Parts: sequence; structure tokens; C-alpha cells
Amino acid sequence: MVVVKLIGGLGNQLFQYAAGRSLAYRLKADLKLDVSAFQSYKLRKYKLSHYSIKEEFASEGEIAGFELLESSRRKHFINVLRGYVAPAKKKMIFREPTLTPVRREMLDEVGSFYLDGYWQSEKYFICINNLIREEFRLKTCLSERSLRTANEIRGCNSVSMHIRRGDYVHNPKTNTVHGVCEKEYYYKCVEKIASTAPDLRIFVFSDDMDWVVENMRLPCRTTYVAHNGEENDYEDLSLMSMCKHHIIANSSFSWWGAWLSTNPDKIVFAPRDWFRDASIHTSDLIPKDWVVL
Repeated sequence: MVVVKLIGGLGNQLFQYAAGRSLAYRLKADLKLDVSAFQSYKLRKYKLSHYSIKEEFASEGEIAGFELLESSRRKHFINVLRGYVAPAKKKMIFREPTLTPVRREMLDEVGSFYLDGYWQSEKYFICINNLIREEFRLKTCLSERSLRTANEIRGCNSVSMHIRRGDYVHNPKTNTVHGVCEKEYYYKCVEKIASTAPDLRIFVFSDDMDWVVENMRLPCRTTYVAHNGEENDYEDLSLMSMCKHHIIANSSFSWWGAWLSTNPDKIVFAPRDWFRDASIHTSDLIPKDWVVL
């Protein structure tokens, strides 16, 4: 059995599920979701019920049955995630202390796991990427307004632009960790993408659209997608994924909007500075075919 702890916003929950699903798939084990943290975590809600996932919740007894293992030798864990080796039987908790290079995240034995972390790299689940894409297909219908926006997106040379502000600006602790992407980053991305993809139409997604409208002037046709709000953010994510190209923020939310896009010729721009602390390793976070600015 693999139990994965879910916490944070929709983007984080998708990463956590994908890592757990990949490990469970390789071990031929049951995957169960621990959503107990949302009882006290009021900033975000559990959102994966909107997707076509294998949704089975872990019981209190199953969660309590795991023993903490502190290990510095974790090679076996990553090898199992990637399907290189067969597991040995053991029960343990694996905690991800911080974003570190995936190749250094290793466990010496595997069996039944409780995963506690963010797991923000496609390397944890790339071996089952088609399965992940299928299970991250919305089963909740889009609203009529989102359906109209979807038709507009499909009918033009669409670019999703995500401008993350919200708690990145107003929460001092979060701002200290993340910071926000500067306007110059977005302008530079538009300039570069316009040189290779003509007749752009930018679809802007943001948790602070009033600020965007007042402070940013984009040099091409722009549509501000502001009708969903936080409650229906899964609709925004779906609309992002329909765009042909992507300019993402330092946010797991728009990371998934770009990753779930099925356009084989998509251009994705990602910010070089994902965190204020430049010592935090992020090279495994950005897929190799994305452009970092």
C-alpha cells in the first residue's frame, strides 16, 4: 500500500498524487489518499475529486500504522519510482525535507509507503505520464462561460499567461519564500514567443486580476479570464491546458496548466527564479524542453 499526504493548493495536490500514483503503479500496490490535514489547513480545499483519479481515502488506522524512517540512503526509492528494481517489503514514512535534486532523493528499501512532501518534478511520474494525463482529465463539467472561453482558446493561436500574486504578495511568510515574477519577465516572454508564433492572443489567468488590468499593458490581443475564482480554479487550469503556448509563473498551478497541454509544438516559458532563496534546487522542477528566463 502507498499512502500519500495531500496538502496545499490544487497544483501541489496534483504533484503529490502523481508521485504516489507512480510509486503505487510500479509496486502494483493500492494507492490511498490522506486528506486529514485539510481539517486544520484552511487556506485551501481538497480538489482532486473533480478529476478522474483513483480516489480511495486512507483510514486513521492505516495512516497511524506507518513508522517514521530517517534514512540518508534513498537510492532504492527513486529506482522503484522509475521502475528499475523490484521492491523489498518494509513499512516506512518518507518525508521530503525540501526541494533537492531528484537524483539524491533515495531510500534503501521499499514496501508500504507514506509519502509526505511536494514532489515537484515530472521525474517522479514521467514513466506513467499518459496515465497521469488520463487521470487528470476533468470529470466535472465546465461552466457555460468556461465552455465559451474554451472555444475561443481552441480557435486562435492562444497563449496562457499566469500571473500569481495573492498570498505571494500579501502573506509575509509566503512572500519571503516565493516572491513574485516581475512585469519585465512577462514582457520578455511575450516578445520572444511573438517572434516565433504570429497572431498571438493571450489569455491571462490571475488571482489578482484588478492589479493585472491596472498595471500591465500587453502588446497583443488579450483576454482576461476572471470568472472562475478560487472555488472553481480547476476550470482555469483546464482552460490553461487548452492553450497552444504558455507563460507560467513560479507556481505549481500554472506548471500543470502547461504540462497538461497536449500541443506537441507548445512553447513554454518558465521563470528562472522560482524562489527568493537561490540556493533552493529547482533544476529538476522545470522540464528540459521548456524555456527558462
